[in-house]
Amino acid sequence: MEQVPDPVLRNEQDVIVRLIAGTTCGSDLHLIGGYIPFMRSGDVIGHEFLGEVVEVGAAVRRHKVGDRVVVCSFVGCGRCWYCAHDLWSLCDNTNTNPGIGQALFGADTGGIFGYSHAMGGLRGSHAEYVRVPFADYGAFPVPEGIDDTSALFVSDSLPTGWMGADLAGVKPGDVVAVWGCGAVGQMAARAAILLGAERVISIDRIPERLEMTERHIGSEVIDYTATDVGAELRERTGGRGPDVCIEAVGMEAHSDSPVHLYDQAKQQLRLQTDRPTAVRQAIHACRKGGTVFILGVFAGAVDKFPLGAVINKGLTVRGAQMHGQRYIPMLLDRMAAGELSTSHLATHSVPLDEAPRAYDLFKHKPTAAYVRSSGRAAERWQGPAGERDGSFVRPGYSFLSGHRSATWEVTGMTTSPRSSMETHPDIVEMRSRHEMAERAATTPRAQAVETLAFLTGIYLAASPWIAGFDNLSRLAVTNVIVGIAYALLMSGGFGRAYERTHSMAWAACALGVWTIVAPWVIAGDVSTTRSVVNNIIVGAIALLLALAASAAAARADRSPRSTVGGNRGMSGPGGAT
Repeated sequence: MEQVPDPVLRNEQDVIVRLIAGTTCGSDLHLIGGYIPFMRSGDVIGHEFLGEVVEVGAAVRRHKVGDRVVVCSFVGCGRCWYCAHDLWSLCDNTNTNPGIGQALFGADTGGIFGYSHAMGGLRGSHAEYVRVPFADYGAFPVPEGIDDTSALFVSDSLPTGWMGADLAGVKPGDVVAVWGCGAVGQMAARAAILLGAERVISIDRIPERLEMTERHIGSEVIDYTATDVGAELRERTGGRGPDVCIEAVGMEAHSDSPVHLYDQAKQQLRLQTDRPTAVRQAIHACRKGGTVFILGVFAGAVDKFPLGAVINKGLTVRGAQMHGQRYIPMLLDRMAAGELSTSHLATHSVPLDEAPRAYDLFKHKPTAAYVRSSGRAAERWQGPAGERDGSFVRPGYSFLSGHRSATWEVTGMTTSPRSSMETHPDIVEMRSRHEMAERAATTPRAQAVETLAFLTGIYLAASPWIAGFDNLSRLAVTNVIVGIAYALLMSGGFGRAYERTHSMAWAACALGVWTIVAPWVIAGDVSTTRSVVNNIIVGAIALLLALAASAAAARADRSPRSTVGGNRGMSGPGGAT
């Protein structure tokens, strides 16, 4: 929790917005997980929000104090070549750190709120007040008939999903497959339906998401853990495959295939930045001559990209960040006309100072984290100071609302109906991160991994005598040093790894890999078979145990590395980190 300075007008085209509602996005988890580079201590994250204009720059013509506006997550200047061609996320003038994008992508992207210094380093929306640059082009008045919850998702999730269907060229009669039933995936599926697709099939593994998509969006669904997705899609399309495949998962995709373990190990070791599981599957599933649109967020390089399938099947592959200004006015009109609904995407309401716990709930989705005794839905209640701190809404994702101090909510939730973290009397507070770490560290599985890791390190250190090494003195000394280091890294630290970064687990992985290759690197002469076999076996075991520890740390790391800021008007101490 920390207080951050109030935003001020820095340009005559700026406005200051007081937050009414805000959401998290799955891409925020990439920042917290350390997969997006160029984050700095104290950065304020968040890029999807709705607010009230409280201060206006001298050159602003389309907004006045008191306006309720939804703000596009990408910032566009409205004047450069890219903005003039409706390619707003590629704006030439809103990324304040030119050069980083050129090194990463070959060109600079536009700026985006709260999404690392590679994307401009702009302060994000998880705060009470936000500065909005080029407000005449990035903030849009919300019609009176649209409620806060529905309007909130027009900031990013809805236009991103619509863009995927639009730029993929969905047309009447198409069969469209969408990977991912998060907010963006659901909106892509709904857009495909409204654009005339004959059939839309959504793919995920989480039952609540699949049920929500089928009920609220109207698409068919496939649980990829229950069937072969490629075979199922061919069965439903007369053997051809979908005309359009939209990937709406991104860089932390999951799979039940062995390839997922390979991708996850490489990503955790930072040997690749992204896990392209859903992209590979979409390319293989798409019909010959079809279109694949990559809508999920990716940061850099991937392994085993099926370029041969793209070429030999004659596929069109496209991708883009969200050109929100191109779609938001039209989407607000459709929403006002009743053609689009997003309110089902909201499930959880939490105060801003509970942001770290909300991120944890968003990421890990513990189905028993909260118990709500009341059976009522769409309930409102009074906060501790007698003011409205939020509203309990139907199952789905979440939104942020707040007046006294900004209330921040979680999008992307897939659990049963739950409500506020601490403000609602019918809620049982979730176990604290420390309690969860202790509990996880004392489970039989965790203790077994820790014990095996410690014994593996001790055996490695003693292996020159146990395995009877001959004259490989350098290898023997190396094994002693590496074995002791591995035992110290892994023993007693497995439970605490739930609250650390993954650096110690990575170091242990590196020691395991080193143990495997050491006979060739150190000894030179590898004719002593016992030493070679010993190091390969022990190194492989050490690597697997370290990967288990790394995966555990990834699942339960509770500490966001960026700031969720509180500014002026806070009635409590500080914002949230």
